Amino acid sequence: MGDNKKLNLQRYKKSAKGVMEFARLIETASPDLRERMIEQAREEDPTFLDTVLAQVRKLEAFNAKQELKLDRFKKSQTGIVEFARLLEQSTPSVRETILKRAKEQDSQFVVSVLRKTVFFEELVFLDEGVLAEILSDTPPKVLAHAVHGMGAKFCKKLMANVGHRTQRQVKDEEENFPPKGPSEGLILGARRQILKIARSLEEKGKFEFELLDCPRFSEYDSDEEPESAA
Repeated sequence: MGDNKKLNLQRYKKSAKGVMEFARLIETASPDLRERMIEQAREEDPTFLDTVLAQVRKLEAFNAKQELKLDRFKKSQTGIVEFARLLEQSTPSVRETILKRAKEQDSQFVVSVLRKTVFFEELVFLDEGVLAEILSDTPPKVLAHAVHGMGAKFCKKLMANVGHRTQRQVKDEEENFPPKGPSEGLILGARRQILKIARSLEEKGKFEFELLDCPRFSEYDSDEEPESAA
């Protein structure tokens, strides 16, 4: 799929096999390509995208149940980021499974990874310059879906870091939502997409995508304290 080439979604919409094929494409694509695929599907058929994203979650849940070997992540700092990205893109239930298996192998390494991990609801704890750069690369439609259902303080903080034009575009998108609001799959997909954008910018050397501090970190402090000498 080139920069200007679009997928023919009709071939994937004809059967359950096509849905699975498209889900696997999204699962294995690079962050930039995955973003373009999701955006195209969102524009052409949000209902179909919702079905595909549900299948992607099933694939991720299946993969999480497979044997998790930490050795490949522990070889370098890049491995820590890779594992952090895996956690950021997982659903809460899949994330729980991954963390349980990983802690059984090396709980201290897991703490190191969790300190590098940024979950969507924690974006408000980022440096404002970093947050503004991430949101400047986020399409208004994606941002509108991502903030749907979040608290007023969270939304206010994010909207304060985008321009007035983007704020209007987000509001226009929200006004076009169906009466019951966007589906859970579209909301989750949009939130994941923003985190993918952040990691992509980090790979380009724009900034380090990590938190200096957040409430979650207090959970790890006791785990990192050295044992008292006997």
